[in-house]
Amino acid sequence: MIQLDIEQFIKEYWQKKPLLIRQGLPQFADPLDEHDLAGLAQYPEVDSRIISQNNQQQWDVTQGPIEDFEAVCKDNWSLLVRGVNEYLQEAAYILDEFNFIPNWRVDDLMVSFSVANAGVGPHLDQYDVFIIQGKGSRNWKVGDKGSFTSVKPHPGLSQIEPFTPIIDEVLYPGDIIYIPPGFPHDGIALEECLNYSVGFRAPEQSQLLDSFASYLLEHEIKTHRYTDPDIILRSHSAEIKQAELQRIKSLMQEAIDSPCLENWLLSFASDQNKDFDEEDEPVQLTQSEAEHQFAQATYIEKSADTIAVFMEPGSHEKTHEKTHQYTEQNNLCTLNLALNGQAFEYQGEEWEIDYLKSLLSSRQSKITAQVRNSAQLNAFIIALLINGMWEVIVHD
Repeated sequence: MIQLDIEQFIKEYWQKKPLLIRQGLPQFADPLDEHDLAGLAQYPEVDSRIISQNNQQQWDVTQGPIEDFEAVCKDNWSLLVRGVNEYLQEAAYILDEFNFIPNWRVDDLMVSFSVANAGVGPHLDQYDVFIIQGKGSRNWKVGDKGSFTSVKPHPGLSQIEPFTPIIDEVLYPGDIIYIPPGFPHDGIALEECLNYSVGFRAPEQSQLLDSFASYLLEHEIKTHRYTDPDIILRSHSAEIKQAELQRIKSLMQEAIDSPCLENWLLSFASDQNKDFDEEDEPVQLTQSEAEHQFAQATYIEKSADTIAVFMEPGSHEKTHEKTHQYTEQNNLCTLNLALNGQAFEYQGEEWEIDYLKSLLSSRQSKITAQVRNSAQLNAFIIALLINGMWEVIVHD
């Protein structure tokens, strides 16, 4: 468990200033090595690259998949692989150390391997990141927020001019450094080392608006057209009146205030934005296979590539088409949830809702006798197993 005063961190550091956390994860053990990382970098669906710098200070970037490592792993080089949590369950557990930040804000776990003297150069990120030191050691320099001159030493690499550090420290296995958005940083490996970067989603307004508009169209949700029964006469037909601007704003605000925004947000927050080929799609269990596995289960475990979120129901009536229906009964609680971009509604007893909240938020969940006696929860969990979103763990 991470060694950190969470309340103090949120109050004083989160999105405010960087922090070095000595032995934030004491006795940290690498869940993979550089050979495992290189293996992932050979797959086309994995986002990987090698960044290197030679003795003449020239930079080079090779985008994955990497087929010939000897040809590109020269001089001072680093191998970076994004989304490792989606392919390796042991790596996904690292994300759980930071579950004091809402799940929907977590982006991915990037893992890098560097030889001595390697790095990616001074740069800025527009998102929060926790960097965990694995094997080896790395010197990290972090500057204060400010204006920095951008440089592009290679078409695939964005850096900034050197900066004055406010943190200049060597990290050893188990140490963590937190860097908020907009703070310049630069890490240089002192020896062969592994680093684990937990990055967070920071969507821009344009992304949110584009995603919401696409959701309305995809789900064929009825929207209102612009009307102007009291149109204003004007001297110049090219003019747009301020009243018309306000009417457009009101029309757009009406869509944002509509009940469908909640389900869009659930879908957006749990969407991995991954395009699967048919051959890449996970093999699904049959109903009988899933039922048999569930009968033997002591625990179930969230799959590495599953993103789950939920939201307490708002005050709006549901007007969209539901992707999953449950029989409505009196005195039942409702939970709106989404899994990998698909929104659902679950109605059940209060204890069932509490169990689901814990299930969605945890990596592992115990199958209790009470759960086994709930036909509805059984059906829901079996559906998760069939779709490969959760897996069975059997303990003796």
